[in-house]
Amino acid sequence: MEINFKDFFLLMIRRLPILLVGFAVGFVSFFTYTKITEVKQYTCEVTMHVNAASDISATTGTLAASRDLTEAYIAIMKDYSFSEKIEEALTTDIGYGAAKIRRTLSMDAVDNSQILAVKVTTSSARDSYLIAKVIEEIAPNTLRQYFDDTGSIVILRSAKKPTTPEPSNLAVNSALGAVVGFVLSACIVLLVAKLDKRIRNEEDIRSCVKYPVLGMISSVE
Repeated sequence: MEINFKDFFLLMIRRLPILLVGFAVGFVSFFTYTKITEVKQYTCEVTMHVNAASDISATTGTLAASRDLTEAYIAIMKDYSFSEKIEEALTTDIGYGAAKIRRTLSMDAVDNSQILAVKVTTSSARDSYLIAKVIEEIAPNTLRQYFDDTGSIVILRSAKKPTTPEPSNLAVNSALGAVVGFVLSACIVLLVAKLDKRIRNEEDIRSCVKYPVLGMISSVE
């Protein structure tokens, strides 16, 4: 069965109940899966100001050097050895080894500036806070040692224990599930229509034989 755009549109209208069922099934499936499997995540953030100069001078050259130094610090903090230092400095046993600590960290230069933001994300508000607090305590001296104590690092925002989890993906995943269910239903409806070999109208006859259609018998009630 050949289907053009008009036929496709009419087919979708006729099979709208099936599409709505697919829409609902997709929505419910993704909603339920996300609800069951999603683990709440808590993020604790520490921000630091990096200055390549030892004093408070802020020349153009110093600012550029500070941004470069910030990127260097980010690379150092992503290294496994920095996570080992965090593990050693933790005074409370929270069951995090260096490898696991490393996976909780994310660092970036805020708006490509010399402001270094470090985020710790875990499934526990307490664990995120404890790790972030250690970073706040050891980062200034530890990072400066890699560059012979050049420049300065000042804590702008200290770690505070998060009180609310990160936004849930429930709404996004549920909407995605609804779209997936709708599209899959449409594909199934289209596939069934394509495999349907029954002759329904003049166009179907012409697609099967090369001879002209002489006439049609109207349906009679």
